[in-house]
Amino acid sequence: MCWKLSRSICSFVFDDFPARMIKAFLRDFAFPSALALDQPSGMGAVACAALSEDVGMLVEVAEAEAPFDPPVNRKLDFVSDTSPLHMIARRGEPGEAMLMKLLQLRANPNAADGYEGLPPLASCHSPGAVEALVMYGGEVNRHSPDGLTPLMAMCGVGAPAPALQKLLDLKAEINPDPLQGRAFVTPLAYLSMFYPHNPWGLQTLEKLLAARADIDQCCAPAPGSPRRRGCYAWRNRKKVVRQPTALDLLGSLGTTPLGVACHFGYQDLVKQLLNRKADPGIKNHNGLGVLQLARHQQVKRILQHPTDLDQPPVLTLQLPGYDCLHGIDTSIVLFHHNEDLVSLRF
Repeated sequence: MCWKLSRSICSFVFDDFPARMIKAFLRDFAFPSALALDQPSGMGAVACAALSEDVGMLVEVAEAEAPFDPPVNRKLDFVSDTSPLHMIARRGEPGEAMLMKLLQLRANPNAADGYEGLPPLASCHSPGAVEALVMYGGEVNRHSPDGLTPLMAMCGVGAPAPALQKLLDLKAEINPDPLQGRAFVTPLAYLSMFYPHNPWGLQTLEKLLAARADIDQCCAPAPGSPRRRGCYAWRNRKKVVRQPTALDLLGSLGTTPLGVACHFGYQDLVKQLLNRKADPGIKNHNGLGVLQLARHQQVKRILQHPTDLDQPPVLTLQLPGYDCLHGIDTSIVLFHHNEDLVSLRF
């Protein structure tokens, strides 16, 4: 039961495999002919068979030597130039059986996506997917061209806590050594930058700290890069050399995870880090403390009044003539009138 694909001639050899199944596959995925299954990029035969969970067809296209890691560029649904293995890894536990089949059929466990050059491990949403990729040669601490690791990517884009824990159990670097020629950033600092966008942010923070992540380790700019106070694209006299990556921005800040959270105004994370004994006295490579890096009044208030960490945030509005202070239950505890601008605090 097989069919063979040639780059110039396509011929089918059937035993018990019904021809209508091949025709249905071609029709369902709009392939003009069986020759199109050999396409080098886009939603190819392997991706279509895998995403539709058609194991039998996946085996068939594998035997026909269809490309297993073609770059798939789908602007709406997937990361630019990702591979079928990346897409299946994102499915979590429901995709584990298909992920294992892809690996058995020679899919590259370290195939890099076209966005940040990350391997499929960075896309895993289940511990089983992590374990399968590592079993077939996936590198736990493989660096992208910019220096991202699978653990850092999980901290940024978000991965369920069990998947992240499995990566930690498999010796992912949690306090990595500085990389030559690159900005130095830790997974905890990367989490701090993308904390609000990570649906498992708090669980990720707890997992990292339980694994002895250094809560006070500073990021550092790439050797030879200009040290500037803000996060800017590096320019020469003629043009922008390149757009800075997230790692460049964190390196230019040169501060701790607490400093990163303060700079971006993430109040909840600032409180969490302070409650876990992050040191607010550490300065960055430009001599700026976390209070100087903070750009939001609410964050500055938290830093200036650390004893109020357990209190709910206070919203202050400037209105003429009134000052009303409301408690948690919205009852008025102070009311007066004057002719100056005063604060209305909730």
